[in-house]
Amino acid sequence: MRRANQVRQVLMLNFRQLMRNRTAFFFNLIMPVLMLLYFGAANGGTHITTVATVAVGLVDQDGGPVARLIETGLRESGHFRVEVGDEAELIRRLDAGKVRAVLVLPPGLSERVAAGTGPSELTLHWDPTSSASVAARGGLQYLVQSLETFGREPLFTVRDRRLDSTERLGFFDFTMPGLLVYMVLNAGIMSVGPTISFQRRAGTLRHMFSTPLTLSSWLLGTVGSIQLMAVLQWFVLWGAGIAMFNVHMPANLPGTLLILLLSSTAGIGIGLAIAAFVRNGEAAMPVSIIVSMGLSFLGGAMLPLDQAPEIVQAIMRVMPSFYMTHALQQVTMKGQSLATALPDLGVLAGTAALSLSLAAWRLRRTVAAAV
Repeated sequence: MRRANQVRQVLMLNFRQLMRNRTAFFFNLIMPVLMLLYFGAANGGTHITTVATVAVGLVDQDGGPVARLIETGLRESGHFRVEVGDEAELIRRLDAGKVRAVLVLPPGLSERVAAGTGPSELTLHWDPTSSASVAARGGLQYLVQSLETFGREPLFTVRDRRLDSTERLGFFDFTMPGLLVYMVLNAGIMSVGPTISFQRRAGTLRHMFSTPLTLSSWLLGTVGSIQLMAVLQWFVLWGAGIAMFNVHMPANLPGTLLILLLSSTAGIGIGLAIAAFVRNGEAAMPVSIIVSMGLSFLGGAMLPLDQAPEIVQAIMRVMPSFYMTHALQQVTMKGQSLATALPDLGVLAGTAALSLSLAAWRLRRTVAAAV
């Protein structure tokens, strides 16, 4: 009972300090909404239509010379790695990010082209949550049009089909995972790192641990206060999105909240580790800024991973923020179960456990044991 009361007191103390800190209040609650407004003002829908080499699926239901011409054109373009297969299986691979678009060639395509009975309709499946898929879609459309080298009438028309799981989503729904990742990292790292570092230098922590307060109770209260802030941030950001930009509620709300809390815990752990190892409060602030912004940009939250150079992609894939973004895209946007995001959740849980353990070990040696 005493430990629960300690956790509650630390939680409320930290939460009140966060709400009273004007800088933290601005970056935790106001900045994410301003970023949403910025994306709204800048929404021109400009999509990249040039692509690097990406994997695309081809469903050949025709088997005739025109289908072979299209397949050859795809392979020789230098832009695509072609996987030929079953439509349902390739769409599953598209949903999982294994291929970036799926082009379906209908039965009787070659016969209709030879007979000149009018343009034949090709179906193009794509995933609007992936910038690489958007680019592949534009590249495939351009290539199909370039194959129409004879006759005045078009040979083909391309019917776009978004993934069923993304049909209801709009532009602002696609921005939410990145904004949420920025939000939880900012709250966990920027709020915790400098604040706890200043408390260490001022002797506040040492004074707190001279009371019956235990390190574990302090850690639980600190983590709980930032998670409470994360939930408040989520309601503010999503409420603004719904009110101003017709953003949809998460397709999987319980899963979204779990990912948000686990991501927040990982961010808090990183912030606490900075505070534990960077004793100088003035130095903790720039370190926290660099780490927070670096994770945001190099985790796919702000810079699309699909369009980055290969060396940058390799760095991105070791960032926990990449797995935060990917999990939110799969669960929040597409409504998939948490089972599909288990690898991402494992990385986040491991990051949280490792960073919190390091912070606790360092604080126990330098603060709690020194009392």
